[in-house]
Amino acid sequence: MAKYGRLAFLALALILAGGCGTSAQAPKKSTLLLNYALAGRHAPFFVGIEKGYYKEVGLDLQVLPSSGSGFVATAVDGGQAEFGLIEATALIQAVAKGAKIKMFQAFVVDTPNGLASLKPIPDLKSLLTIKIGSPATSSTKSIMPVIMDLNGLDPEKLQWVTANTASLITLVANGSVDAFGAALDSDVPVLEKILKPQGKKVFYSPYAKWGYDGLGFLFMAKTSLLSERPQDAKGFASATAKAVAFSLANPDAATDIMVKYNPTLDRETTFIQWGYSIEAIETPYKKQHGFGNVTEDRVLRSIELTKKAFKLDNDIKPDEVFAKGFTGN
Repeated sequence: MAKYGRLAFLALALILAGGCGTSAQAPKKSTLLLNYALAGRHAPFFVGIEKGYYKEVGLDLQVLPSSGSGFVATAVDGGQAEFGLIEATALIQAVAKGAKIKMFQAFVVDTPNGLASLKPIPDLKSLLTIKIGSPATSSTKSIMPVIMDLNGLDPEKLQWVTANTASLITLVANGSVDAFGAALDSDVPVLEKILKPQGKKVFYSPYAKWGYDGLGFLFMAKTSLLSERPQDAKGFASATAKAVAFSLANPDAATDIMVKYNPTLDRETTFIQWGYSIEAIETPYKKQHGFGNVTEDRVLRSIELTKKAFKLDNDIKPDEVFAKGFTGN
């Protein structure tokens, strides 16, 4: 009887162990919240889903668009998403206001953002006489004050028109707005496709032209996730790096996957967008430091720019906004 009892006990133990093993290996449902509408720039994330890179590291990832970096900061801090894509200036502002979030991997170190218009913008002073469009939570409203301050101009004198991105493209096209915050690798190709049949030309002024050298697009998470579930952030970082590497080497395949998951996107425009993203990612800085990595001096520079422009009194240190050790380098 004792023999059968021991066998029954062993059988039950094996069943329980098997059940636990299955549960532990089940990918965790996780969300990456983008700071913009879906565009070619986001192709690597869907490559990672399609190729199973995220599931290989235990993440069942869904990718969702949003209205801007400010929204992403609030949503991730509030626990509505595990990971977020955000512009550095918006992240630093949020941390200064008490948000418990940190960047842990770079996506595009130098921002591809700027202003799109139907007439050339001769200089920064001319911006004080025109209407600039931007979504309410867009990083444009964070970066333009930094640029104006860098060049000795009063950011309070900028004339803003608040509207969503789709509406802004229409407003620029009909002349109701003179310029709007736009990304070279997302908005500009869309605007060009709309206006080219009308014989209109799009002019693009990158923020870097006016001296902005803060960090660009970064991946971030709640500080609690980074400390309590570091393996999830490290897994996300490694899977994303793998997906980006594939997408850089195979732009046509990456575009096809992006359109497969998002069939409302125009394939030609998406391909052009990802082409611009490749140029933004493949910089000398990336070649020197590797994809996903940022140096402390770049983080500190972004902090200094943001504090000065927004008159922040907080003594923000790099390790308060940037978590090291998640990119494998």
